[in-house]
Amino acid sequence: MFRRDINGLRAIAVLLVVLFHFKLPYFDGGYIGVDIFFVISGYLMNEICARMVGGERWILSFYKKRINRIYPALLSTTIIAAFITIAIFPPSLLSDLFGQVFSALTFTSNIFYYNATTGYFSPNADSFLLLHTWSLGVEFQYYLIFPFALLIANTNLFKKRPYFLYGAFFLISLLLCIWYEKIDASATFYSLPTRAWELFLGAFASSFICKNPFPAITQFLSLSVILLFCVWSNYNDQWTGLSMLIPTLATAMLLHARVDNEKTILRFSITQYLGSASYSIYLVHWPLVALVYNLAYEPTLFSKIGLSLLSIFLGFVSYYLVERNCKKFDVKIFSAATLVIVLCFICVEFQISKLWISPAKLVMDRYGRGYEYTEDGRKQFGSKPYSCFYTGRPGQSYDMENCMRPSIQKKNILLLGDSHMADMSLSFKEQFPEYNIMQATLSSCLLIPGEAKREECKNLTDRVYKKLDSINNIDMIFISAYWSALKDASTLPENIGNAVKYLKKKTNADVYIIGQTKVFDKGLPLLIRVRGGTGINQYRNKSADWVNDMLKESLPKYNVDYIDIYNFGCDDNNECNFVSDKNYPMLFDTDHLTLDWATSIVRMIKKNIENND
Repeated sequence: MFRRDINGLRAIAVLLVVLFHFKLPYFDGGYIGVDIFFVISGYLMNEICARMVGGERWILSFYKKRINRIYPALLSTTIIAAFITIAIFPPSLLSDLFGQVFSALTFTSNIFYYNATTGYFSPNADSFLLLHTWSLGVEFQYYLIFPFALLIANTNLFKKRPYFLYGAFFLISLLLCIWYEKIDASATFYSLPTRAWELFLGAFASSFICKNPFPAITQFLSLSVILLFCVWSNYNDQWTGLSMLIPTLATAMLLHARVDNEKTILRFSITQYLGSASYSIYLVHWPLVALVYNLAYEPTLFSKIGLSLLSIFLGFVSYYLVERNCKKFDVKIFSAATLVIVLCFICVEFQISKLWISPAKLVMDRYGRGYEYTEDGRKQFGSKPYSCFYTGRPGQSYDMENCMRPSIQKKNILLLGDSHMADMSLSFKEQFPEYNIMQATLSSCLLIPGEAKREECKNLTDRVYKKLDSINNIDMIFISAYWSALKDASTLPENIGNAVKYLKKKTNADVYIIGQTKVFDKGLPLLIRVRGGTGINQYRNKSADWVNDMLKESLPKYNVDYIDIYNFGCDDNNECNFVSDKNYPMLFDTDHLTLDWATSIVRMIKKNIENND
């Protein structure tokens, strides 16, 4: 039976996602819309499969119905996104097109984006036009395994109480999610094993037969919890398994309440229309968001509302033209999908957008998406020849034996910090050839006691400081980090002061804190490529200004040498140059220095130290 409450809940979920992605006020928690969709999907799959189980070839029939439901609208969106990418994007953004299209059309996007981004909430993720298809990957992978879970649920052991089995799967996946997000938050976000608990929660709500005496009240309270969580949730808190229990449990309770179609508060026409088109709206809205990002357009509040309405309108167009009319995955659909994948591969291989993009913009494109993973990027960050920059990704480890090996013949310099120290590591090696450079750097880790929050950060910090017990010939220590990324910077000066005091006492070395770099809301090469040299300052992150001023003022009280690099490249009137004489941008993303600028800054640091001796 068609349920208006479920359809209306779909409408709320897709609205939350759209308004969150367009960054409208009071929707910082709108990302929970995807979690709501997962619970709904788990609920409906159990309802659908429970009616099919035992039938002739019912599993294949289930798969076929899912593909028929999902694929036509997905294919049309993918074709449009691919066309836009080929038409306007430079080679660096075009390079991932084949991977985006192939993974979207094979339901493996969650795996692709885990490897292609530093996390769903990271700035570089916004440039992918098909990023949102990661959730379809998770859902379809769940569809592949769920019929077999249902077969187990229909055995004598669970037939009368299948919710015991779903509850067990729910708990196992949830505990795995909570445990593994401390190890790899990005993998936890994208992978099915750590997301399946949301879908099994829906299956549990479907199979747990217990009449709710107050369905209307339950629905009202559940919706209130969802909306309040959306408003009060902080975007910077991002996604965690424990926090998601609140909106997902509220969703499960609403679904379990089974409010009659004529009584549900979600029965009104507008929510029903939006719910019916929710899948198409979801598919269409994100390419529009990514296009705004890649064109470096900074929308006003009015523009954000307009773009949100436009994406909803385009979603309805897709719904009426494609989703309602094409409900069969046949040879034509398969051929079209194959053709799109092949054409994208050809366009990527020949970097076809070079034919119409100007040479000046192509120079900026060298520092496009994924530069840090290129051969030049890995060399700059100190990941070659040894793994001295540890990203925390599975399969990688920090090579302490080689990276913190002191020299007897040369004086020694130790570099400590996160990726903002790592991006200067090669420059230190080149500008201080008379020194042996040791490096201990970990992504998003200051390597300062008291500031280590993540487990791998605490572990590496402890290992590094313990290693210092056996090294007594360090001459200089430099510490650099993305200082303004800290949510609470109030204790930072004191913790830095204590760390510097400890290091000086332990090593008798001169210790220097390298200050905050400029930070932009969008990648600097993108801004230069799209806007030229004008209007770039409006994208500058003001919190970085504040943190730099705070550290510059506070650290001298703790007898700390603070090297201010924030206004490097600026004149006395605060007019700043963001491109070098060799046409290299200052940053290759929102906040990391390119090698050319890192070398200039390290050269300046060396000169100042020599002048003060």
